[in-house]
Amino acid sequence: MSLLYQLPDDGAWARFDVAYTLISSDVQQSGQQTLTMASVGHVVEGSEACRWIEFNIQATENGTERIWIRKLLIPVRYLKPSENPTLHVVRGWAKQEDGAMERAVPVHGRWPAFLAGPLHDEKRLGTQLVDSPLGRLRCDGVTGWIEFAEGDVHTNVTFETRRHAMAPFGVVATRMVFDVKGGGPVYTIDSTATLVDIGTHAQSALPDYS
Repeated sequence: MSLLYQLPDDGAWARFDVAYTLISSDVQQSGQQTLTMASVGHVVEGSEACRWIEFNIQATENGTERIWIRKLLIPVRYLKPSENPTLHVVRGWAKQEDGAMERAVPVHGRWPAFLAGPLHDEKRLGTQLVDSPLGRLRCDGVTGWIEFAEGDVHTNVTFETRRHAMAPFGVVATRMVFDVKGGGPVYTIDSTATLVDIGTHAQSALPDYS
């Protein structure tokens, strides 16, 4: 799994600084983003206890502020490393900048990597000291890969993730390398997300959509 190795109390949030480089045959482009992940509500759907998990990405591209929001309702029993939460989304919402609200498609773009299921060829890594808002933590590590398809576009993602139980969702840092083929030019995105802030009492950016 990438950003969720444990489920914290509702209202917990974690903010990551994300550095990325996009590489294709004719361009190499680097950038920065801020990713906030939060548990923004709990409900019982039918007989299932569920959580609303929300992602908020903010970036500045060519002087323009950009924002992507994705809010997903997922049964609690699938919000653990042995499961693939993306396959069990009850419903969700997505919004980009000032665009219209849309129903979230479970497999879309790079979103499935944030709630990836069990990794293929998973291997444990030795512990490593990692600076975090919780201090310098001795983190264990895991590496592996997943793949998913959206139409003709096939994506393979490799992970190297550092984990600690004191982090809200269990993740202190993760490197994700996306290799994308089909539907256009082949390209790679090499990204690293580092935990920079945590908190409680998270509020949804889409409070009217549930």
